[in-house]
Amino acid sequence: MRTKWIAFFACWLGVTAGMTAQTTTDSTFTSNSPFPASGLAIGAYAQLDYNQPIGKSTYETGTLDAHRLVTTLAYRYNARLRFMSEIEVEHGSEIFIEQAWMSWKFHEALRFKAGVLLVPMGIINEYHEPPTYSGVERPLLDTYLVPSTWREMGAGFTGRLPAASLNYQLYVLNGFASYKDGQGLLKASSGLRKGRQKAIESFVHNPALSAKLSYYGLPGLEWSASLYAGKTQSDLFSGLDRRDAQAVARADSSVIGTLMLGTAVRFKKGRWNLRAQYIYARLSHTEAYNAFTGAELGSLMQGYYLEAAAEFFRDPAKGKALVPFVRYEFYDTNSKAEDHEPNPAYKRQAWFIGAAWKFNTGIALKLDYRWHQSALDSHWGQMLNAGVGVWF
Repeated sequence: MRTKWIAFFACWLGVTAGMTAQTTTDSTFTSNSPFPASGLAIGAYAQLDYNQPIGKSTYETGTLDAHRLVTTLAYRYNARLRFMSEIEVEHGSEIFIEQAWMSWKFHEALRFKAGVLLVPMGIINEYHEPPTYSGVERPLLDTYLVPSTWREMGAGFTGRLPAASLNYQLYVLNGFASYKDGQGLLKASSGLRKGRQKAIESFVHNPALSAKLSYYGLPGLEWSASLYAGKTQSDLFSGLDRRDAQAVARADSSVIGTLMLGTAVRFKKGRWNLRAQYIYARLSHTEAYNAFTGAELGSLMQGYYLEAAAEFFRDPAKGKALVPFVRYEFYDTNSKAEDHEPNPAYKRQAWFIGAAWKFNTGIALKLDYRWHQSALDSHWGQMLNAGVGVWF
């Protein structure tokens, strides 16, 4: 418990890892890649993984995976109007649109943006190019609580307020889907991850609000606070007669309210890179949802991580460095429940230790070792991970 509160206050007071380069770029382009000065720009990033579970008393087979390959196409029509897109191939077969949006600049402090948007929650969901984060895989917190890569259809405004050292984003989006094709999609085991609609024929009857405010006024430091709020979507409302009270009540039972708050800090000084993140997700109407769907969904999910990394054998001009790191993560996707005893199997923690050799800012060889445990486990599970991260 004490560790949780230390992590929470560390985030709010500013103990984590820096993005000096990102705070000098245009925050409305939510990739680290530079936007073209004019015309067309082409880029890509890729993640190739080897994951090997380490069994205590059994043999375990590892997996080799072309986890993702994402191609970026961006076009600047003029000083005010631009378009950006990312097409992703996951695991060598699944094809998705990860981003596809247009932006119109009224002023540095006000831009209109519409399309397939990344939800601005935490760190990784917006800045997820493999060479930019520690470890072979993305943090567990940014997989199970923030379901990266989390993108939805919507529109809103972004801007920069240089005098206050602030960036902001404010969007209206289609929300998570909680019920579709006769089944509930949300469970304690997978958190909100299966509720992402990913701009695949998304349906909406309850739009959601997403907002983020970032402060970059101190050298090497960025602090951000994020908000996501709204009700989930259910296809039971499609064609539903408003006068049928029984059917409306049934459809209401398939919907939950979602309030997610996040805070993250990054700090960079010299060779040191520190980062921390805390996510709090409050769910309402879960009792009726569980009774209707048979799910074991709790009313509270939360988690945090703390990470420290250092750069050795550095060549700042080229971005070359050996970067060892250590990270601790805690997350609970069934932290509190109104209609059942919280399941300790979903209260998890993990330690990571590893390193990356960065040839430059765009390509890295990675290696890490993970120890993970749920509150039910009597021993720590172990995993060896190795991979290649590419970005240009």
